[in-house]
Amino acid sequence: SEWKDRTFTFKSPLEIPDDPTFKDYSPFYRIHSPIVIDNGSYRCRAGWAGETNPRLNFQNLVAKPRVKDGPQLVGGDIKLADLSKQLARSAFDGNVIFNFDHQEMILDHIFVHLGVDKDKIDHPILFTEPVCNPNYVRKNMSETFFECYGVPSVCYGIDALFSHYHHTAFMDDPPSDALIISSGFTSTHILPVLGNRLQASHIKRLSQGGATISSYGQRLIQTKYPAHRNAISLDRADQIKEEHVYVATNYAKEMESFKGKEADSKSVIFQLEFNLNPAAPVVSEEEEQRRQQARKEQGLKLKEAAAKRRLDQVSDKEDQISMLEEIKILKTTDPEKFKVELEEAGFTTIGQLTKEIAKLKSFVNKAVGAEVQPMEEVEDEDLDLSLLEIPDAELNAEQKKEKKRVRMLKTLQDGKVKAQLKKKEQLEKEEKERAQIEEELKINPEQYLGDLRRRRSAIVEKRDKRLRTNQQSTSGRGTVGKRKRMKAITEVALDENESADAAFGSRDEDWDIYLTMANEDPESEEEREEISRLDALLNKYDTKKAPSGNNLLKPTESEHQIFLSTERIRIPEILFQPNIAGIEQMGVTEAIWHVLNQLKRQDAMSVVKNVFLTGGNVSFPNISQRIIRDIRMIRPVDSVISVEVAEDPMLNAWRGASRWASMGDFDKSCITRKKWMETGDDYLLEHSCSNMYVPSLNST
Repeated sequence: SEWKDRTFTFKSPLEIPDDPTFKDYSPFYRIHSPIVIDNGSYRCRAGWAGETNPRLNFQNLVAKPRVKDGPQLVGGDIKLADLSKQLARSAFDGNVIFNFDHQEMILDHIFVHLGVDKDKIDHPILFTEPVCNPNYVRKNMSETFFECYGVPSVCYGIDALFSHYHHTAFMDDPPSDALIISSGFTSTHILPVLGNRLQASHIKRLSQGGATISSYGQRLIQTKYPAHRNAISLDRADQIKEEHVYVATNYAKEMESFKGKEADSKSVIFQLEFNLNPAAPVVSEEEEQRRQQARKEQGLKLKEAAAKRRLDQVSDKEDQISMLEEIKILKTTDPEKFKVELEEAGFTTIGQLTKEIAKLKSFVNKAVGAEVQPMEEVEDEDLDLSLLEIPDAELNAEQKKEKKRVRMLKTLQDGKVKAQLKKKEQLEKEEKERAQIEEELKINPEQYLGDLRRRRSAIVEKRDKRLRTNQQSTSGRGTVGKRKRMKAITEVALDENESADAAFGSRDEDWDIYLTMANEDPESEEEREEISRLDALLNKYDTKKAPSGNNLLKPTESEHQIFLSTERIRIPEILFQPNIAGIEQMGVTEAIWHVLNQLKRQDAMSVVKNVFLTGGNVSFPNISQRIIRDIRMIRPVDSVISVEVAEDPMLNAWRGASRWASMGDFDKSCITRKKWMETGDDYLLEHSCSNMYVPSLNST
């Protein structure tokens, strides 16, 4: 009951909603309202300038179906049920666009769902790009906008700077200096801003972002609960990250607190699904027909594949038959060559060769559907046993070789006869025993089965007792008896002319032999056979067997629970200490230290007064307190430090961009088609929320 309020269940994956298609395009077309696109590596948000929230907010993926000529799907068109059949791909490598075909599909999706029904996009575009976006990427995007869509102008800006712009828009005296910490899906950036301009030369980028944290959380919990490895999916790791982890203000101290009485109050439990009495799922008639049709089609495919394999096997077997029959013909035409070929083929007698040919023919006839003739008993080769009575001294080299071959073949034939007799005796013994068992079962079945159980228990108890005795006898070396037994074992293995070493048993390596022999399975071969025989009889005749292990070991709640304690702070800690996840990079605090050390003293003092956190990965509880504490440790005592988190870290960037595009001087930050053709494909018009433009060497 004390864990009731801290026990949770995983939410089922929500069905991805369809992206809405809007029909109110005309008013926006008349005023040529700008279209704002926050093109994140995880989610894409799009809408009209001046609106508070984006009209479209979808996962930035493109799915290519495996079905030939199937439609390309984007965002909300990709359903969970289809994911197994789709090849979902991102247009991004890290946080940089690399697949421009996919990006064009995403843009098509945006314009269609915004209701744009014209031949070209006659609206300015505000498009976000990553920090220090390569000129090559901007060049391709500008070509796409101007050449493919015919847009009149484009404005590029950084999402984190738009988020900060939105945050300060309502201030009476907005600061011109700031330190922006932007942590997104794939990376984290430390951005110093002085005089409302990004200081591009002092930026630090870290590769750990939301995806890294989710992946680390999944591996951490899977390692702790290997039995539930498949239950800890990446989606569930995301749920844990988004709802049940927090940043430790003092990591070392917080870890220590999990050793004390506070541990339970800080821990949570996730209850996994399990079913004590699983019932057959209810399947609709349509679903059952679909499954039957699928099984039928699968069966036809398997039959076709099996028929193809069978034909290949028949061809191989026919080749083998031809080769073996050629060898058999050599017995009458060339006996000497026959012996050589027979040996090379792996046979010792013509009887073995004949049996193999018959076996191959039987397989071929069965495969092609012909009537299979019963295999005739092939007589073994008649042997000339007279050579065995002649001494080797009276034989030449060839006769000695033949004598050796005859002796070997006679041994094989004698062994075969003995094996047949033994098998016959065994069958007769089993038949006699079966008749006796049935007779005893008719008279008193309970007594007979009870005798079987008691005999089995006695053998097992005797074996276990001997095992315990062996373990006790090998636990030390102190007694003289143990050393004498080991020495006796060694003397048995020595030849008559050898003598045991008097000091044998005093060295560690000598005892390895004794321990190896003493620790062998004490169960003899006869005991194993007898236990197997008794088990077979009990399984066959005991109708009141104990319930199976599946019924005895019913699942319980506690066996299907995930207990999260220190994992709640370890998962987000890789932002500050990535080395705990095996990432050889600096953490956020160290990156901040490097950025501040590159600035002048007065500039560093100014930016720490306005530390701003944005991005979907800064929503963890206590993260602002941790940033304040870490900055205070690396700054002078008289530093004034203030840290604020974006009102909505996920949407502030789009809202800031929407506000920016609705301002009267928005055109001053846009690149027109004419300007683009004059200045070069990768040209960027700088403004307070943009990257710094560094022309390419081959820029025209």
